[in-house]
Amino acid sequence: MFPAFAAFCVSCAWLVVHGVKVLSRRWKPLLPLSQGRRRSTEITVKNVHLRIQTTIFNARHDALSAHFASREYLHVKQAICYFYHVGSFLGVIGMLGAFALLLWTTATLCGSVFFSGDSITRAEALVKRSFEEDNIAPISNTQSRDAFAVRPIIPGVTVPISDLPLILLALCASQFVHEFGHAITAALHRVPMISSGISIILVIPSAFVSLSSAYLEELLARDRLQIVAAGCFHNLLLWCALVAAARTGIGPYAWAIVGYADVSARGRVVVRIDGDSPLQTHLPVGSLITRLNDFPLNSSEDGDLWSQFLLDSPNLPAVNDLGWCANVQPSDGESLQCCATEGQGSLQTSTSCFVSFQSPRERHCVDPIPIMTQDRNRCTDVMRCGASEACIKPRDHEELLRISVQRDSALREPLSDEVILWAGPKTEIWEQVEIGTLVPRLGFLPPQLPYVVIRLFGYLMLTNFSLFLLNLLPLPGLDGTQLLVIVLELAFNRFRSEGAVAYDIEALGIRRRQSRESSAQAFCRTAISTSTIALLASCTILGIVNWMTR
Repeated sequence: MFPAFAAFCVSCAWLVVHGVKVLSRRWKPLLPLSQGRRRSTEITVKNVHLRIQTTIFNARHDALSAHFASREYLHVKQAICYFYHVGSFLGVIGMLGAFALLLWTTATLCGSVFFSGDSITRAEALVKRSFEEDNIAPISNTQSRDAFAVRPIIPGVTVPISDLPLILLALCASQFVHEFGHAITAALHRVPMISSGISIILVIPSAFVSLSSAYLEELLARDRLQIVAAGCFHNLLLWCALVAAARTGIGPYAWAIVGYADVSARGRVVVRIDGDSPLQTHLPVGSLITRLNDFPLNSSEDGDLWSQFLLDSPNLPAVNDLGWCANVQPSDGESLQCCATEGQGSLQTSTSCFVSFQSPRERHCVDPIPIMTQDRNRCTDVMRCGASEACIKPRDHEELLRISVQRDSALREPLSDEVILWAGPKTEIWEQVEIGTLVPRLGFLPPQLPYVVIRLFGYLMLTNFSLFLLNLLPLPGLDGTQLLVIVLELAFNRFRSEGAVAYDIEALGIRRRQSRESSAQAFCRTAISTSTIALLASCTILGIVNWMTR
């Protein structure tokens, strides 16, 4: 799915670039805006801030403006205007939704910090560690009772530090999509572009587009609303496209075309394992996990079986409860020391507490390794063992887990399973091991490629939706500030801009529009902006306190 979608995006981009190039040649006589404008590129470095500003794309933008201004394509322009009118409406709705989301998150954090005495359990604050098709976004899979609506992406804290390049790449691509929306709507209304470029503060990238204030001041408020809201509208459209692509279910077929095979019918492939995990030497990358205890992972229809089992999901399918036939001796009080405590959880004592199928009160302290690492002599409560044997199984409180592994996930005849015995909480395996379902058919294909693409795909979804909401907040330097000014202007029946305008569309950097406004407008704008700043500051402080007290 993802290679096919990427190829589709590349093809669309090529068609757009090629179309603009052809149009710029065809409509060259209609380009008074670009006459006498020189191409230049300026690079500025100040401390940790790198800024690259260029006018290379101005001529292409003017060509597109001339194309929209021609009578031949009047109906096309009207259709595109209606399309971006929808974007303006969604921008206003998004601003209200972003403010409500910020308010809800602040209230939830207040309840967690001031009115909750119970800390969030470790299992409730885990980060998802699998690459299932229905859960491709690498975000929190928290089952917390607080259910916070906003969860930041912090490399090394909430997401792996190794994902930082993917996060920056997704952020940069989302910024380009955002600024492309401003540029398209500016061309739609014949507003020339002064410059465009990228800005990097430390390692955080952003893109920007600067537009002519002299032309913007002549626009109707609804047209300016289109230009301001178009960037966030593009982010929302891309997010919808990515979600739709993720839900099509054609991913395995697309990867099969590229050269990868889906082995979900056999089990789950180890994709990555933490360097400090005790399982690192026992579960090498590329090995195939077929079962957890007696629970099979060879299904592609039951969702994320790996997470369901390790997190004790209530939706976990039932399996037969099997034990082992073993020679056990009658136990006295001294020999049952391992059963005296609940949840031994360690193999250092060499014995664990087992119970009998025939008599649950009958307990035995036995070495689990020679019993549980072999699949012979399995029994149930209805299957009798030998005369001197008993059918036993680990006590429910024992933290013992059998991991059935095939050392090689290559596409050939199935190998015999090797059993690894884990002693400890199952959630630790979920934290330390990442699994997937795709393996390369050819030796030269990188096995990590599908999962890198899936992670990038997930971060693209997350960053586009985040930029849609974040940029619509009425905060200084964001699109939401100008959006609020225009909405108030429309609400107070000021359909046409007045006064001088110093207006500069730029990601994370928009100059304030200086226009005359009534005292009521100024009061509303100041009150809403101040409330948003206060909510954001409170949310940040409460989030830090909540994280430190967990």
